[in-house]
Amino acid sequence: MDHPGIVNHLAEFFSERGINIEDMVTSSYAAPHTGTPMFAVHMNVGIPSDLHIAGLRDEFMDYCDGLNLDAVLEPVKG
Repeated sequence: MDHPGIVNHLAEFFSERGINIEDMVTSSYAAPHTGTPMFAVHMNVGIPSDLHIAGLRDEFMDYCDGLNLDAVLEPVKG
């Protein structure tokens, strides 16, 4: 669900790990059936080569769970 501070929390997570947000697109929409305000964000981040991606993914998913956010962290293909 949409609530104040989502982008700030996500930016803080990446900033604390020296990860740059290279691109970000946000949107909001009404949930089907309930009309609840929802929020979506798509980010491209630059992960330093010395950072273990699997560990980062686990940490990010735990962080998002703590904020009650659904998340996916996957490499950009192409």
